[in-house]
This record gives sequence, structure tokens and C-alpha cells, in this order.
Amino acid sequence: MSKLARNLIVLGLALGVWGMSFFFIGDSKSDSDDPTREVCHANLGQIQRAKQKWASDNHKPGSALPTVDDLKPYFPNQRIPRCPGLGSYVINAVADPPHCSITTHTYP
Repeated sequence: MSKLARNLIVLGLALGVWGMSFFFIGDSKSDSDDPTREVCHANLGQIQRAKQKWASDNHKPGSALPTVDDLKPYFPNQRIPRCPGLGSYVINAVADPPHCSITTHTYP
């Protein structure tokens, strides 16, 4: 067997072991390592506070469901924050917290 063939076999075995370690052990990166999670959490807090201010200003009950257009005046440049992890936000009723489509991006 040539030296090149032997080296390729060793490389293949090493990559196989490395790949199997991810399958059995998993990626060591945890959800808390996601830098977008904290920004998303802060954005959801801003949306919740905007909903509460909107409800107070317009004498709406906790069951009221504001639209994006209702909330725009409560944000700088009338721009609703977006999830930096490319998730999408669901506003929900005033009494219910908003949530992100990325399940690890939670509020509160």
C-alpha cells in the first residue's frame, strides 16, 4: 500500500471519529452562547412595553390585539425591532408576551 493511500485512510478514519463524536455527544455550543438570543430578548421586551403603552394611551383592555401599525409610533423611526437571528415576532394580545419563532429566544 502506498504512503498516500495509507495517509488518506488515516485521515478518513480521523474524520469519521470526529463526525461520530458530534452524533453521539452533540455540539458543545449551548443556547446561552447564541449572541442573538439576548438582543432578541431585549427586542421582545421593547415590543411588550410598546403594547402596554399603546393600551394605556388608547384605553384598551389586556385582551386587545394591537397591529404593527398601532405600535410603530412607540419605536424610534417607527421601526418595529427585528430578530437578529432571523426569527419572526408574534405580537400577541397586550396581556400576553410577544414571542419569537426561534424557540430559544424567549421573553420574559
